[in-house]
Amino acid sequence: MTYTTEPSILLVDDDPALLHAAGIALRSAGFSDVLTVEDGREVTGIMAERDIGVVVLDLAMPHVPGQVLLDRLGADYPDVQVIVMTGTDDVATAVQCMRAGAVDYLVKPVEQERLVSSVKRAVETRALRAELLLLKDRVLTDTPHQRDTFTEIVTQSPRMLAIFRYVEAIAGSLRARERQSRCGNL
Repeated sequence: MTYTTEPSILLVDDDPALLHAAGIALRSAGFSDVLTVEDGREVTGIMAERDIGVVVLDLAMPHVPGQVLLDRLGADYPDVQVIVMTGTDDVATAVQCMRAGAVDYLVKPVEQERLVSSVKRAVETRALRAELLLLKDRVLTDTPHQRDTFTEIVTQSPRMLAIFRYVEAIAGSLRARERQSRCGNL
């Protein structure tokens, strides 16, 4: 699971004015790929077609309640960061959503700065998780992933192979940080 580009952000709410305002706020903050959906029934199809990294989800929607979508997203797309943005100001509901996998719970009306901050944090968390999984994979395997990079060095030494894996891991991490600094640290 590696992410080379900024993930898409999907806003799901039955209020078109809110979708419009939230979309403008996120695009103004530098997120280029923001999708909006008024009908929860469309979410599954979009998720299957696109690299959605963050979903901002209302709970109170017709057709498919937000809680049902939250449960589906958690089961089918565990690497997607879900932020609940709803008018339900209830601690029990917030706790239930967080237990179901939501990374944040925002109560409407939400200040644009708070929404942008929450989405930025979710994007960063997703990238860090992906980097951690990549590092784990590279460190826990016996051979380098890109053996041809090290063809000039002939060895079967476990220590040398460990050094090769370490070099690969560090190089990937440095490239990711370099991309972040060029993108202005969204």
